[in-house]
Order: sequence, then structure tokens, then C-alpha cells
Amino acid sequence: MSAASPRHSSLDDEFGDHCQSPVLNTIESLKRGIINTSGKGTGEFTILLVGETGTGKSSLLEFMANVLGGVGILDHSNEMGGSQSSSQTKYAKLYEFKSRNGVQVRILDTPGLADTGGIDQDESHKKSIAEEIKAQVAVVNGVLILANGTLAPPSVITEYTLTTLTSIFPKSLADNIALMFTYCASPLNINFADEAVPHALEKAPQFYIDNPLALLKQYNKMCEKFKKRNNMTPDLRGQSQLSASLNHVKNCETAALQTMVKLFDWMDGLNPQPTTEILEIFNQSQDIAQNISDIISQMEQATVKRKRIEKIRHEIELGKADITSWSKFEQTISTKIWKQVPTSYYNTLCTATG
Repeated sequence: MSAASPRHSSLDDEFGDHCQSPVLNTIESLKRGIINTSGKGTGEFTILLVGETGTGKSSLLEFMANVLGGVGILDHSNEMGGSQSSSQTKYAKLYEFKSRNGVQVRILDTPGLADTGGIDQDESHKKSIAEEIKAQVAVVNGVLILANGTLAPPSVITEYTLTTLTSIFPKSLADNIALMFTYCASPLNINFADEAVPHALEKAPQFYIDNPLALLKQYNKMCEKFKKRNNMTPDLRGQSQLSASLNHVKNCETAALQTMVKLFDWMDGLNPQPTTEILEIFNQSQDIAQNISDIISQMEQATVKRKRIEKIRHEIELGKADITSWSKFEQTISTKIWKQVPTSYYNTLCTATG
């Protein structure tokens, strides 16, 4: 389209559809486990899944694994797996899948930030992510930052998570980062306020998914509940509720597949980026944190030393000093201020004074 051509607004424009024509993938092809590519790249996609704890990263991984295997959510004859766990991910782990037509998809599932363990736990999780990237991931096609799209307004924890995540990715990855809002199948269902999106992510593509696998699990629980309540056979009202719920699951599966169409089309048009800068930023942040910790430690030691000297001086001014006071003064003056230095081995530091 030339620069002089008029721009026609559409629902896709309004809701941030970032996929360009022609469309490579379709719902029908994804149902068969086929990922179409333009042939410009290596035929391989590497995706990083990051986000706050509880946003559904592992469930999304499981759904994507089924899609790549051509397995529908209602197909109980086969399951591709994924994280194989509904519990929270504790360590970063790389999963590798192949579509039915041989496209390699590597997905790094990561532990969520803002967990109950606090900032120290977040630092441990970031270290786990960096170590797995260093060992397994040389380049990345796309980074998906997951956020709960139903929160209105987003919590302070969510805002902290988004800000933290944007700070650990370099500018070279800016075009490869997208937001994925979970628990909402379309922009019509989202409650997430625009102002809660960090400035660095304002122009990032936005995808929406209400994971049908998670909904199917809820539907199965509902079926069991009705069976127990009605002696194995739901009444007419129960059957109507179950039928409506199952239709909702199927509709969400179709919407989720459409999201996967847009996702893979988007990634196909991106240039894979090396992960070296991610590791450099992580190492720099570790060095900064270490230096801050060292400076604070030295300041605390100096404060204790100063208070002891002031106490002795006060005793001298009141005429209460004796030979013991002079001994304490000499001992305090000669007390060393300990400084942290890097070593090649593990150390346990005692920060207690005295």
C-alpha cells in the first residue's frame, strides 16, 4: 500500500490485530497440528513465557503442546503433555515440540514473579531463567508476557511484575515482545487498564486467550458434581447447564486457536534475536545488587563503630572513663570494616554485628 492510500478502520485495527496479510496459518491447519511459515527463517520458533505467578503460563504451554500435536482438547485418546503439572513452576525449564509438519517449537516455561517468597524469591527465579537461557537458548523469536486480563484495576503486584520484566529485556528485543492477556477470550472481555501497561510495552502486540484446557477441567468437575448430586444422571436443568458450559468451552477453543494463528503469523515476520544481551543485563543487575549490598553492609558496620566510639567519648566527658574504657576504645578503633569481594566458590555471610 502506498503512502498516499487511505487507511480503512476495522475491528482488527481497533483491537490491535498486529498480523499482516497474507495470513499464513488458519484454525483448520492448526487443528491438524500444521504450522505454516514463510520459509524466511530456520523453521524453528523459540518462545519465552514470563509473567506473574498464577497467570497461566504452564497451562498455556500445555495447550500449545496439544495444538502442535494436532490434538483437540476433547480428544481423550492422546495428550501431548507440556508441563504436566497444575502446580506453580519452581524453575525455568525448556520444552521442545514438533508440529505435525516438522516445525520445531521450543518454549521456555518460567517461574512466576511476585510469588509469596518476596523479592528474594524473585531474584532466585530470575537467576533460574538466566541459567536456563545461557544453557539452552541462543536466540529467541518471541517473548510472551502474560497478565491476567480480568483484573480491574491491575494490582500493585501486577504492575511491579510488568515493570520488572520490561527492565530485564534489552531494547534489541523490543519488536519481539508481546503481551498476552489470559482469562479473556477477546478484547471485549478485558478489564486491564491501558495506563497499567508500562511505557516500554505500549506498542507491543496484544493477544487474548481464555485457555480452553483450564475451562475443560472446570467443566469436568461440574459434571462430577452433577453426577453426585443426581445419582449419576443430571436433571434437565443440569443437562442444560452442562450443554451451555460445553459450548462455551468449544467456543473458547476456537478463539484460542485464532489467537495461535495470530501468534505464529506474528513470530514468522520477526527476526530472531540473540539472548546474549539478556544475560548481560542480568549479570549487570547482579553486579549492581552485589555492590549495593556491600555498600550497605559497610555503612552498617561503620555506624556500629561510630556509636561505640561516641559512647566511650561520652563516658570520658562525664569522667567515668577507666582503663577498661581505653581498652574498649583501642579495640573499637582497630575493628575492621569488612568488604565483600567476588570468589570462585560459595560463601555464607554472617551480617550480624558484634
